[in-house]
Amino acid sequence: MLWYIIKNNLKLMLRHKWIVVMLIIGPVITTAVLSSAFESMLSAYEGTGEFLSGYQISKASPLSTYAEEMQKNAKAAGFSLAEFDTGEPKELMEKHNLSSFTKIEKDSYTVYTMHGKENEGMVTEYFYNSLFEELELAAIQGNYPRFSLPVTKLETMPEVSSTDYYGIIYHVYYLWLCFISISVVFSSEKKNQIAKKYQVSGVKSLTLVLGKAIPCILSTLITLGISMIISYFLFGISWGGSLMTPCILFLTVVAATMFGLFVVKLTNNLAISVVIIFMMVWLSGFIGGSFETYMFSAWSEDIKVLSPIYHVNRALVECSQMGHSKYCQSAILYLTGISVVCLLGTIFLQRRRREETIKTTWINKIWKKGGTEK
Repeated sequence: MLWYIIKNNLKLMLRHKWIVVMLIIGPVITTAVLSSAFESMLSAYEGTGEFLSGYQISKASPLSTYAEEMQKNAKAAGFSLAEFDTGEPKELMEKHNLSSFTKIEKDSYTVYTMHGKENEGMVTEYFYNSLFEELELAAIQGNYPRFSLPVTKLETMPEVSSTDYYGIIYHVYYLWLCFISISVVFSSEKKNQIAKKYQVSGVKSLTLVLGKAIPCILSTLITLGISMIISYFLFGISWGGSLMTPCILFLTVVAATMFGLFVVKLTNNLAISVVIIFMMVWLSGFIGGSFETYMFSAWSEDIKVLSPIYHVNRALVECSQMGHSKYCQSAILYLTGISVVCLLGTIFLQRRRREETIKTTWINKIWKKGGTEK
């Protein structure tokens, strides 16, 4: 019975061409529009490369006697240092084309950064922070050794183009709208009164739920695959080679499907369900970087982590560029949790609706029988 329902529902979903076209072409068109509009903004999120940083150092600073070691460690970190005895940071940076400038006092330092060189400023700050931490450790030990720091570069993500970024995150966004395929099935069942027949039949609630979920997942994976192929040939979008990428994409489809089923069953009204799901997906995407890149988002991290789309976006974009992401685990946990909770909730509501339908049908039969006898 399950495979019969799956086959019929899958045919029904794929037969509605406007939904199939929307899920295939939607991410492609959105990527083309937004990648062009925000290309200059994302170009700022590139690796630093070689750059020149200036500094002034107070003679009272313990670093004043380690100029040679500082130069060597700066080279290891990927940039060069130039010392200046006098002058204002802003004037020196403009005159000598410095990406950053540091004023080093006795036990503190201040980093200045040119506009558009924020990444270079981060690397510079990390560099001096490492030096001062080493000094503090040396002070505890009672000596100031000659520095030989294995300075670690900041793990900044390689250049991510606007087409790569939006090409990835808008496939994710449209995946969360895959419940539209399920709405076609619900409309058909209501029109042909199939739902009531299922409710009073001996078909298990789990079978009815999976009979809608599995074809929705399959049809979404088909449209996703086609859309990704089109995007690759049109824009050259790189998804990277991480095995976590297909895993997260698949779990996203499952979570979106189960979430859509749960909301429809909860409201028992298709129109209201569509509005609720669109609003929640839009809000989650707004916080999670679908409309404003998470790299430049003004939202607090405490708020962004509440959005499942944020975890998925970060995991997929970082995996595509670096081959790994610390957000993979949180994305998988988030998506798995949504899938399991919504599946159990949908089964519970399905059973409850069945009990109500059977009870109503039984009462109506008794009422009609009593009326006939009279």
